[in-house]
Amino acid sequence: MKFLILIILIFYLDKSNFEKSCKLFKENNGIHLSCNSLYKTPNSSYLNLGNILGNNMITYKPIDRHEILNSKSLQNTLNFYKQLPSFQIPMIIYINLNGFDINLFHDINNTEFYDINIYFSSLKFNLYFSNGTLVQKCPTTWNPIEKSQFKINFFQLYKFTLYPRKICPFFFQNIDIKLLMLYYQTNTFYKKNFLNFETIPDSIDLNTNIRSLNLLFTHNLRLGTNILNRNVFKNILFMSVDGKLESIDDNLFSYFNSLKIIVFDLYHAKNLFHKGLDWTYSINKDIQVDLDNTTQVNEYFNFKTLILIKDLNEYSDSTFTMLNLFPDEDFCLYKKFPFNKMIYLVVLEGSEHFKSSCTFNFIRQQNSKISFDYPNFFANSFLHNISEISHCNFTKLSLLCEKEQIYADSFEIENFYETSMLIDFLILIILDPIFSLLGLLINLFTFIFFKAEALNKNQYNFIRFYSALCCFYFVISLTNLITECQLPNGIYCSNIHKLIHVQYFRKIFTDTIQFFLKVCLNFVIIGFNYFQYRIVQNSKVLNQGRILNFWIYIKVVGIIGFILSFPNYFYTVINRESPFQNYPFSVLENDVQIELYIKYLNKVVIIVYIVNEFLNYFIMKRDKVKCMKTSQLKSLKTTLFNSILNFFLKLPELFLVINALAHYYGGFSNGINSKWDLLFKLICSVYNFNNVVGHLCKFLYTISLLTNYYFYFVLDKNFRSFIQDFSQKKNEKPSTHQIRK
Repeated sequence: MKFLILIILIFYLDKSNFEKSCKLFKENNGIHLSCNSLYKTPNSSYLNLGNILGNNMITYKPIDRHEILNSKSLQNTLNFYKQLPSFQIPMIIYINLNGFDINLFHDINNTEFYDINIYFSSLKFNLYFSNGTLVQKCPTTWNPIEKSQFKINFFQLYKFTLYPRKICPFFFQNIDIKLLMLYYQTNTFYKKNFLNFETIPDSIDLNTNIRSLNLLFTHNLRLGTNILNRNVFKNILFMSVDGKLESIDDNLFSYFNSLKIIVFDLYHAKNLFHKGLDWTYSINKDIQVDLDNTTQVNEYFNFKTLILIKDLNEYSDSTFTMLNLFPDEDFCLYKKFPFNKMIYLVVLEGSEHFKSSCTFNFIRQQNSKISFDYPNFFANSFLHNISEISHCNFTKLSLLCEKEQIYADSFEIENFYETSMLIDFLILIILDPIFSLLGLLINLFTFIFFKAEALNKNQYNFIRFYSALCCFYFVISLTNLITECQLPNGIYCSNIHKLIHVQYFRKIFTDTIQFFLKVCLNFVIIGFNYFQYRIVQNSKVLNQGRILNFWIYIKVVGIIGFILSFPNYFYTVINRESPFQNYPFSVLENDVQIELYIKYLNKVVIIVYIVNEFLNYFIMKRDKVKCMKTSQLKSLKTTLFNSILNFFLKLPELFLVINALAHYYGGFSNGINSKWDLLFKLICSVYNFNNVVGHLCKFLYTISLLTNYYFYFVLDKNFRSFIQDFSQKKNEKPSTHQIRK
């Protein structure tokens, strides 16, 4: 009841904050303004403008997820920035939008700002006409509006952006974007979610100028004109792809003559090139230069295009060299590379990566024919002296190209990632709820009907208390799905996990109360095992141990559980504004040492339980089992078997502790020294495998609770007798005499 009152109070206070249209936060000598509706324009008259310094950020997080961003709302926000006493670069964040007015950028008057930064998160990318009608398809007739371009510095579509349908390119009319950033573009067999344009005639000029495009955390994307629209990206200069591309359309780059730099990730480039280099022939499609003719090379100097391979990942593997990226087995592939179209193929990495193969030496030689004028950070991709490649016989390697070549792909961690996402979905959405519901029903039955006098003993008091705790645990477990979200490009994500009330639910019930119940359940089983051993004849536990009072033990367990679980509530903070953090987010994200000692201190309880399983084994070995009665020996063997089973069910819990120790003591900050280091780091940090292991540990704990129920309770003779008697009484038909009475 107290917890219910607390939740209602929190919800009420939070609702009172929502009633305010905009709230002002002072952060880092600047302001952070948060508005709960697009239609509640911030008014500078009620702000203390004299104290506003530094960069300014406004966050719009509509409570009603059906709100649409239109030109009026955006114009009002820009007008607010104009009223500030000192010039500020607008930084506007939109969360939970349902879409845009298709004429969003047409009617905005923006002459003061040239570096606007706009970020979107949890966006449903729908387009609407001015009358509120959903744009299902581009209009057949479109009257272009001649006006100056609306200038944006950063236009970022961040996490949890959904693309329900194809996008009409008219939305990007009259816009100038320096950098367009698209996150988590996914095209897998379990999820397809990426920016997908409708096709419109090439003759339509949208007056659009998007200069740079960054695709971040892409997954199995097939890059074609449906993504790189010919009208929208007509003037693109730079493109970077961070992640895995499934393929590139052969004729794609023939439409983008201004594109001069294409960047691919170091660890995915090799497999992409193995799928074929036909797409490279669409770059500078109409030219073919004799690289041995210096005059002709200079004539086409302005056509130079750079295909750059670099480590776009945060963690660099120093063991990955050019021998891995360009092995000699791939020589025939790169011999066909169209260097004669003035295309450089360079690698931007540290010197530790450049243990050159003959294939890479060939690439260096061809790069040097195009130009000797290159930046210093590309120096390793050019040939400085012919003696450097004297050991390579290109003629001999070319003879091998007469045979059909089969290129061996490298292992891609995305394959592991896809498998882990499927397993996580199976556990989180299907298995854990089914077994939790089963556990709730059987423990509820046990608690209600477990009042027979034959079972009124200390060890059976543990059973009743254990069943009661399990019921509460399983109820919370069944409701946890509202707080869960796999990675942004995962299969499942709760639509309400970012709501303030749901975050409070996670803090109070999932993080605090459920962990408190887990602590108590573990110690209740330990107490039950103690009584199990005491009833065994000739047991050393019986001879040496003291009689334990049930209620005193339970009170001590409650105190221990409270001490261990109470800090969990303060470990996370409600995320009201920031789309760049978790919901809720950890207050210790920047302090690894404190995080190690506090966050993973909770795992000590699991370790104690694992130690208990070992003690069961050694106690049995010490006891004189030959002198036991058959029933007692059977009970003890059953306990031992369940202890061994529970040990393996709890073992994955140690992964999270080992991961934390590896982060803190393993020296990841000093770099990656092996492929296993890189794999472990990517799995745990980039792909957030900890969440998958956490869900697996939770499911195995559910299985553990059910096995405890079966081995400790169902196999107990008195318990079975009680169940049988209860079943017989339910099935007996009342006599005629009983009916008359």
